[in-house]
Amino acid sequence: MDTQALRIRLDRIILPALPALLSLVALVGLLPGSAQGSPRENPRLSLPRSGLGLDPDCPVYLLGRVGAGGAFSNSNGQFGYGGAVVFHPGQAANFLEFLGQWNAGLVLQVDYQELYTHYRIRSGDLVVRRYLGAVDSEDAGRVFFVEAGIGISEISFAEGEQRGTQIGWAPLGGVGFEWPIGDKYLCELRGQYLQYKRQGHDYINWSARLGLGIPLPW
Repeated sequence: MDTQALRIRLDRIILPALPALLSLVALVGLLPGSAQGSPRENPRLSLPRSGLGLDPDCPVYLLGRVGAGGAFSNSNGQFGYGGAVVFHPGQAANFLEFLGQWNAGLVLQVDYQELYTHYRIRSGDLVVRRYLGAVDSEDAGRVFFVEAGIGISEISFAEGEQRGTQIGWAPLGGVGFEWPIGDKYLCELRGQYLQYKRQGHDYINWSARLGLGIPLPW
């Protein structure tokens, strides 16, 4: 084959097909069972992993809470209290695996907060709590968290000699930190914002709670 014929074959056949061949090689390299012998994971599509060595047998805590709060529009600094069951990431991953990958726990909580003179709000919420450090390691100290959730809230208010109520869904957000006391107790300090408006009334409120918990026989 002379040089002229070889040049014609390169120009008309091989070079136009080169992009397609390169694309095919790249595709094969991304498929499971490729030459590397193991599946390749696209990091942009995978969930982040905490890398904190989660303990699936970590304690589940029952907390009692007390503090203050109120509506932003009026009567701040009212009494409030509540309770919660806290699942740390190792336990929460038993329900939803991605929570462990995000180093996030679950909180089931109930809360009572006085607002105005005759207004009170009761709430039951499901909260996802994202920890900003290792919460179940042996040397864990104070660990900060951020959280968000949703629940059902009931407003109770004076209506003549009776009490009226309004019930609806309410999203919430919070920040705080936990710290263990020995091997048996868990302390918590948190602040919460609850977004709640019903029938043109503004019941948006804040609360601050100090909590103390003990392990449940889970």
